[in-house]
Amino acid sequence: MKFQKLEVFEKHFKEAYPQHLSSAFVVVCSRESERKKILASVIHMLEEMTDFKRCFLIKDALEHLNAGSLFSGKMGAIFDGVEGLLKAEVELLAHYLKAPNPEGHLVLGAANAKAVNDLYKKAKKEMVVLDLSGEKPWEEKQRLSKWVVQTLHAKQKKVSPEAVDALLGRLPGDRLLLQQELDKLTCYVGERSEVTKGDVEAICSASDEQNLFQIAQGLVWGQQQSVAQVKDISQLLPLVSQVRNQLEMGLKMTALLKVGSSSEEIAKAFPRLWPKALQQCLEGARKKGSDFFKRGLLSLFDLEFGLKTNLGRPDVLFAIFSAKILSYTHHE
Repeated sequence: MKFQKLEVFEKHFKEAYPQHLSSAFVVVCSRESERKKILASVIHMLEEMTDFKRCFLIKDALEHLNAGSLFSGKMGAIFDGVEGLLKAEVELLAHYLKAPNPEGHLVLGAANAKAVNDLYKKAKKEMVVLDLSGEKPWEEKQRLSKWVVQTLHAKQKKVSPEAVDALLGRLPGDRLLLQQELDKLTCYVGERSEVTKGDVEAICSASDEQNLFQIAQGLVWGQQQSVAQVKDISQLLPLVSQVRNQLEMGLKMTALLKVGSSSEEIAKAFPRLWPKALQQCLEGARKKGSDFFKRGLLSLFDLEFGLKTNLGRPDVLFAIFSAKILSYTHHE
């Protein structure tokens, strides 16, 4: 059985618990912190009914499941890292899943679906898989928004939609970081029953990753009228990477537009872009043209070379690059 939505997976698990649980549960999610958070919720329930063991080797997990327990009739084990297994280890796991211990429950984590799909073909009757590898950004946001509301509700706090959007806009989709910020918010609002957007802006952190992404977006796609400034010089090389991603994406879009690709074909080429964001980028690509992105990439190479060889003050080099991008925009 395979699911692509967390709430459906959780519903299935709770309805099957404890008498009708499957022999193996697998969580596929590329973001490690999110995957571990989901695995932890599964483990929490299994620990109450099994002799449970956390394992760093798949061999240890399988040996534990096949061993009897003096304390519990049921066995449980977790191994996170299926994508890193050697061929012999995958074969060992597949062999176990074909005839698992009926009193055992194995929990697996994987960063991508490739290895899991091969296992699923061989033992689908014994496996329940949550596969979030194909989750779209807007689906992830919807899932995290619901989780934020539920988490605060459990603390007897309401939260406005604007506050949820502000919180998710300041941090990447990382539930461990979000949990820390929710704990801070709960303490900050004190006796008040509702968390507002102002509370989020007053107390919650903004991630470097999110800030750099927004700066890169503004440089490449925004209608900027002045040279962008970066206060934290240590972030310049990571920012170069973000800008490169945006410029390369724009260049690829102009190439697809040039050969007359359909909207559906272009959307498939950029599966992580929200429909609205994709439309805005396409409009920008049409307006700027391929020359803008080519010149931008060449100037970015000069910036990166200058940063790595100390050709000048980093903030000055970045200001020069920003000014060039601005001039390319105005000359289109």
